[in-house]
Amino acid sequence: MSKTTSFDELSSFTQNEQKILKELGLKSKQPEIPSKKSIDFILNFSKAYSVRNSKTIGKIEGLLN
Repeated sequence: MSKTTSFDELSSFTQNEQKILKELGLKSKQPEIPSKKSIDFILNFSKAYSVRNSKTIGKIEGLLN
């Protein structure tokens, strides 16, 4: 049976998790950021990616390279 989680429950869970990670010394002090190479790859992909609508087959996805 699935249970719907409220925002308050999710917020409480996240705060407790962060507290436990900090107590165990597992939380990094500096947030991780993607490398410049990863960002460039994603941006270049998004420039080449194309989605077009077709009357006969729906959406057509393509990589324009």
